[in-house]
Amino acid sequence: MSSVRCQTCSTLRPANATYCAKCGSPFQTGVGRGPDPVIDLPPPDFDTARMSVDFSVWSGLKFGVGFAIGASLVGLVLFVVGLVLLSTAVAELFR
Repeated sequence: MSSVRCQTCSTLRPANATYCAKCGSPFQTGVGRGPDPVIDLPPPDFDTARMSVDFSVWSGLKFGVGFAIGASLVGLVLFVVGLVLLSTAVAELFR
């Protein structure tokens, strides 16, 4: 099924729709007139320089890249401390 954009609000709609589901504007279906061309442009407020990584959880909390880096460092430190404690315990067993 092909889709075209509403001329009022730019929402994608099925080509055979008679009105827009978002803004409610009627569509003209003229005889001999083909469907409107599909132009897939980003929204006007789209700025690639301001894009950021978004780690979202179902509860609505948002974690950024800083949180991911911090959590990785804490995990690495705990892993190294565990290895040191384990090697110390094993060394005491074989004394």
